[in-house]
Amino acid sequence: MKLSLAWIFDHLQADWHTIDKEELVRTLNTTTAEVEAAQPIEIPLDLLAPVKVVVIAVNSITVLSPEHCCEYILPLRIDAKEGDWFLIYIQTDNVVRWANAQDLGCIKNDTFPAIAIDNENELSWREGCEAYDYILHVDNKSITHRPDLWGHRGFAREIGAILKIPLRLFETFLSNVQMERLDRQALSIKTDACSTLATASFTYRYKPSTVWMMLRLARIDMKSHDTLVDATNYVMLDLGHPIHAFDARSVPAESLMVRMAQTNETIRLLDGQRIELSPEDIVVANMHDPISLAGIMGSLDSNIRPSTTQVVMEASCFDATTIRKSAIQHKKRTEAAIRFEKGLDQQMPPYALSRLIALLDQCKATYQMTSSIVTCSKDFQPTCLELKHDMIQNRLGIVIEPTFVIDTLQSLGFNIKETESEANKRYKVIVPSFRAAKDITIVQDLIEEIGRFYGYGSILPLLPRITASPFISGTMRATRTIKRRLAFDMAMKELENYAFFDERFLELIQFEPPVVASVMQPVSENWSRIVTDLVPHLIHAVVSNGATNDQLRFFEWNNVWEKTDASLIEKKMLAGILFEKKGKLDFYEGKKVLSGLTAHLSADITFTQIQQPNKPWYAPHQTAFLLADGKQIGCAGMADPVFWQRLCHGKAFIFELDAKAIIELMQPLKQFQSICPYPDVIRDISMLVALSTTAQSIISRIITLDKRIVKATLIDFYESKEWKEQRAITIRITMRNVHATMTTQEIDELYLTITSMLEHSGALIR
Repeated sequence: MKLSLAWIFDHLQADWHTIDKEELVRTLNTTTAEVEAAQPIEIPLDLLAPVKVVVIAVNSITVLSPEHCCEYILPLRIDAKEGDWFLIYIQTDNVVRWANAQDLGCIKNDTFPAIAIDNENELSWREGCEAYDYILHVDNKSITHRPDLWGHRGFAREIGAILKIPLRLFETFLSNVQMERLDRQALSIKTDACSTLATASFTYRYKPSTVWMMLRLARIDMKSHDTLVDATNYVMLDLGHPIHAFDARSVPAESLMVRMAQTNETIRLLDGQRIELSPEDIVVANMHDPISLAGIMGSLDSNIRPSTTQVVMEASCFDATTIRKSAIQHKKRTEAAIRFEKGLDQQMPPYALSRLIALLDQCKATYQMTSSIVTCSKDFQPTCLELKHDMIQNRLGIVIEPTFVIDTLQSLGFNIKETESEANKRYKVIVPSFRAAKDITIVQDLIEEIGRFYGYGSILPLLPRITASPFISGTMRATRTIKRRLAFDMAMKELENYAFFDERFLELIQFEPPVVASVMQPVSENWSRIVTDLVPHLIHAVVSNGATNDQLRFFEWNNVWEKTDASLIEKKMLAGILFEKKGKLDFYEGKKVLSGLTAHLSADITFTQIQQPNKPWYAPHQTAFLLADGKQIGCAGMADPVFWQRLCHGKAFIFELDAKAIIELMQPLKQFQSICPYPDVIRDISMLVALSTTAQSIISRIITLDKRIVKATLIDFYESKEWKEQRAITIRITMRNVHATMTTQEIDELYLTITSMLEHSGALIR
């Protein structure tokens, strides 16, 4: 997008020639937008001259230059009529040509249209034409979020804030035509995709292009047509809000409406192409047909012609998303569409029409208002934000004066007022409508405004200060140790699943978690509830891979969330599954594997049988709680055959452990104990016991028999059909006397005491 610095300074109370242009460009790049290039231009006004067409021949046109008192013969042009005035470019005394836009630095080679000369005797056509200017090339992508910067006044506001130059009052650019506000029905707004509509109508006598306006438009690559059409484009580039002029023969003012297009409706646009509309397009229409693809391009049937005598003006504010979709759908990327799709100020339409009428007065156009400016819009509620001064300083990391905050925001058009004392300073900020569309919505946006004008380069690049507490590495080391034992000692593979239940798999296994938290906006209906149990994911992994593997071992160390009435409690859990398709996997084999992990805990782990587990995957009578010092730390057991056979062939052993409890047992607080100087004595006892007698009950009785028995562990067991209701168990006993080396007699007596107790309990010593 090109901007004229001379045009910008129309809105500022200063002379643009006196400022440092290069410094201004550097500042704009760091505060407002990316200026890709900046170039001074000089318009050769002395080499331009107005000429009047006097004779049109077959291949040439004879023109008269009153300024030079001579005639010139120029190539034929189809838009010329006798009596029209045009600009010529005088290269030498004998070489002249039609003036074109490239003479003014435009990238296009368009010839200028006919111009308006009010008095050929005075030839005051150079009035208002700048010989010098400075053109800024702004990257469009850098101002996508700033609808107010798509016009010269918006940039004038930014430059005024940067250079501390007052902005001229907006009212000085408007006409004194009255404005009348009506309701939406009175102006026939038939869609919510239009928030504001303003119209005005007047009689009009056609006038060719006004030179000063034509030259300004050419500098920023905008083609001229005539004074009225040029004025509509000028308003768009001046205020950033497009407006449209209709020949009243196609749309009487009282019949103009804004609605959504109907199926199979068509419209012939200004470029001559006829397009088919859809119900997703907004149109401006008369009582019967669309006369404009709203916000994008008008129709060829309703455009302004030299014969136009009645004009209806329209300025609206349309839904940005709808305009963008229509522009893409119909491949019409116009200057108006580019602006509307940014989200324009819904308060601006009536003022854009007032600005147009003021321009017609400035161009000395002949017109007569037949109505006031009539407008209606949705109720606009200004955004009010409360900003704390401490928050500004904390976010920017600087000490900043309140006067700077107030002056900066006021210069950008914000209404700001201090509301608290010096010690607890706050600001009440009302966001102007031209920044409220989708730009300034939260207090952080205001802080960004203050920060960019303070200058991010002025903020010292200091690393943030963080108060760090001592890092406890024991938990991390214990976690790593546990995972290594699971992976290497127990040959298990680690899984890491989503933190959401797979709803389809829960339905397959017929498991409904009792109390589960759901997310408000799930990524999928199948992943909406947060996990309270890791086992379903592990079972799913086995079912998915069991067809091609005879043995699988998985574990997962992850978080689960338990929902209570008051809150959501996060817990770290460890779950594992052992699967054998053909092997002889039973509870004792699974317990033996799990003992590879529990053997390294500081407390003795006991297994307490569960008669009826509360989860469907555990088998009754083959599931146990794991207890450490009387506290439950998990459960383990065989998969229920009925449950499992519906999913996969084979057997499975499942365990769930409280990860936090295991870590605490891995690294208990230990008190130093001196090493006993006397040796341990180890004896093994093999016995036959009833199947109902557990190894743990035997170990408990042995340990409590004598204080010299320091340890008893199960080292083997065996069952045979010949023994009917009995099994063989071997217990290893460690004995120690802390005062002296145990004698043979002392050892034999203690061993005899143990065997006598076991025989009395029903065991048969082998």
